[in-house]
Amino acid sequence: KKNNPLIEPSNHLMIKLLAKKFGGEVVVTEIVSDDESKFTNKILKLKNYDLIITSGGISVGKYDIVRKTLKNLGCEVIFNKIALKPGKPATFGKFKNNKFILSLPGNPVSCFISMLNFFPIYIKCFLGKELSILNKGFYKSRKFIKKSGHLTTFQRVICKGESFEVFDNQDSSYQSILTKSSGLIYRPPYSKEIRKNERVEIITFNSVTEYNI
Repeated sequence: KKNNPLIEPSNHLMIKLLAKKFGGEVVVTEIVSDDESKFTNKILKLKNYDLIITSGGISVGKYDIVRKTLKNLGCEVIFNKIALKPGKPATFGKFKNNKFILSLPGNPVSCFISMLNFFPIYIKCFLGKELSILNKGFYKSRKFIKKSGHLTTFQRVICKGESFEVFDNQDSSYQSILTKSSGLIYRPPYSKEIRKNERVEIITFNSVTEYNI
């Protein structure tokens, strides 16, 4: 979507990059204003696709145009507002023509982590095989990390040698923290604390196996 003319949208570039790395082919990219009728017309005009990916327009309030549009189009919402941090507003639905839509948050960090989580699952289900592998490795924690809360959490980390450290500020509005990150630590709800020097599996950004269909 495009809302403020002084802010250049960039999530579509990231989505396009990750879609290709995980085995997808981006047919067309569109930027639509926060207008329900324009968004509806845009979806109705799309023909050659298996999955629509959107970013933005699923926040609470008057700008929550995506879920309203999906409801009006008779889309079956399979999940929305999941217990994930960041990325809680992510929504996935199925149209009557057996096409799908994955709606991601507009926040760049939330959008990135949601895309990283859900798009590979869709690709695997659609094609019936794994086409890409996120690089993972075990690193020692440089500090004590307290137990997590009730949400599934992905925390940004910086890896140095064989150790890692979690960024103190995990606010998803800080895109600069994501830029500096080496990867993510996945923590299920109510994960126990991590002791100093404990080895933990880290999802790293420096290597994703790209698959060309």
